[in-house]
Amino acid sequence: MNLIYYYIYQFYKTRVSVNDPHLHTVLAIAGIMTFPIVMISEWISISYRCRFLPGYSWMLIGICTAAFSHFYFAGREKRLIKAAPLLFGSRRLAILATMMIVLLGLLFLFQGPIVSSSLMTKCK
Repeated sequence: MNLIYYYIYQFYKTRVSVNDPHLHTVLAIAGIMTFPIVMISEWISISYRCRFLPGYSWMLIGICTAAFSHFYFAGREKRLIKAAPLLFGSRRLAILATMMIVLLGLLFLFQGPIVSSSLMTKCK
């Protein structure tokens, strides 16, 4: 999590140039965590109950992951930015791992509904 925070923070600070990169970083991490949690919950709901999750449960999961991210990084952000975490001593490997985790989170966004509809057709 610290690795992901650092590199997403650096992205928002240098490339996007927003007023509060910490807030945007926390929200981005919450979004990355929300998609897999929601899709796996959806798949479990379809597999056992043959129903989609209601929309408010998606929002509730998103709010919970945002709160978790906020409280997890509160007070640590300055120390994380100064530390510049590496993966196995390599900055390139750390950036690559961060990009892969972000892409995996986004994969759930696009692939999740396809798997959900496939599970629902097996339900009938």
